[in-house]
Amino acid sequence: MQNITTSSADEGVGELLLASERVRDDAWHNALVKEYFERIAKVLASKLRGDMATARDLAQETLITAWRKSDAVPEEPYPWLITTAKFHLSNYLRAHRNQPHQEYDPDTMAHLNPQPPADAMFDEPSLELCGQLDRLHPNDIELLELYYEHQLDTNEIAAHLNLRPATARKRLSRARVKATAILEEHLRSKEEPK
Repeated sequence: MQNITTSSADEGVGELLLASERVRDDAWHNALVKEYFERIAKVLASKLRGDMATARDLAQETLITAWRKSDAVPEEPYPWLITTAKFHLSNYLRAHRNQPHQEYDPDTMAHLNPQPPADAMFDEPSLELCGQLDRLHPNDIELLELYYEHQLDTNEIAAHLNLRPATARKRLSRARVKATAILEEHLRSKEEPK
């Protein structure tokens, strides 16, 4: 059942408006794409180890979903878009999890440059540290990525994860403590003589 309200005096006395009626046309969707496409792609790329091509495909799927379900998209769309993007990412990972790994002949692949692509988000030292940080819970990793990679403040992280700001601050603090402990342990193990 839709809520019906009367309009303000400026629009005419007694005129009825549907409260759920919002303008969701091509211009709305184009503005949504322009503002959020790259932000969504960067968040997804961080979860895909820098694979920007796949991240952009999943961001595109997310925005197609927003178009199809435009009535469900709230006025502040970013948390909804990120949640939807995570669902698309989960589906993508689930579909590709059980595919067999194809072994390549090293002589055939020798001509390829082993360097990561230019739009990769990680360099060699970052990859080594990421390997250590993978020991963290995925929620902790996400918090640290949002804060350090995407440079969101705790209020933006709270909106992104649909949390209260105080909760986001506390969880970020705990994630930092855990990450510091893991990295200190890693550095100690590298310094110990063998």
